[in-house]
Amino acid sequence: MVVGVLRLQVYFPASRSLKDKRQGVRRICDRVRHKFNVAVAEVGGLDTWQRSSLGVVVVGNENSHVQSMLDKIAAFIEQLYVGQILEQEQELLHYGEDEALNPGAPHGIPDLDGRGV
Repeated sequence: MVVGVLRLQVYFPASRSLKDKRQGVRRICDRVRHKFNVAVAEVGGLDTWQRSSLGVVVVGNENSHVQSMLDKIAAFIEQLYVGQILEQEQELLHYGEDEALNPGAPHGIPDLDGRGV
């Protein structure tokens, strides 16, 4: 399993209050959820009225697919013209199917209590 994490710093130049910014954040989050069926939330800059940090998570089974989705999501947000992306950070995390987690456990499920699965 591959988990892709996208963190964006978004600037809202037309925002004159927290209410304005939150409307922009809500619009971005709703549109991204609807189009891509991914998890997205405001994760930083909650009390600033022109900047926000957004987090997006994509889960898949191939690096190339997850990377492609993250790129498409960032481009889609930029094309909404609600806010300007100032910074973008991506990370791919790999889980499961790794015998290093627990060599005796099926499908890489960790043995947390020492008694087996």
